[in-house]
Amino acid sequence: MLESIRGTHTVVGCMKVGIDRFADKGRETSIRVRQERARRYAADLAPTIAELQASGATTLRSVAAALNARGIPTARGGKWTPVQVSRIFAWVASGQQAGVFPPGGDPARR
Repeated sequence: MLESIRGTHTVVGCMKVGIDRFADKGRETSIRVRQERARRYAADLAPTIAELQASGATTLRSVAAALNARGIPTARGGKWTPVQVSRIFAWVASGQQAGVFPPGGDPARR
């Protein structure tokens, strides 16, 4: 039975290419939108993290605990972990946001 079905169906190449083109465009748009949302959320959070650091939160774990203690959710509404805080620091370290420094402090003061 399977052999008889295989012989009766053909794939129209141009249709697949057309669909792939739209899928690729949608995927690229989705990535851009998600990245921009993440940048905005990190930018909004940067002053709070700088304040926490100034008050003595010097490790990823202590920053995550302080954010959770203040009731500040992650971008997806969850609890902060040290890994998520490290991603914010990585974004900041790339030079996109001034005033927040990864653990170890301001590189200019070293």
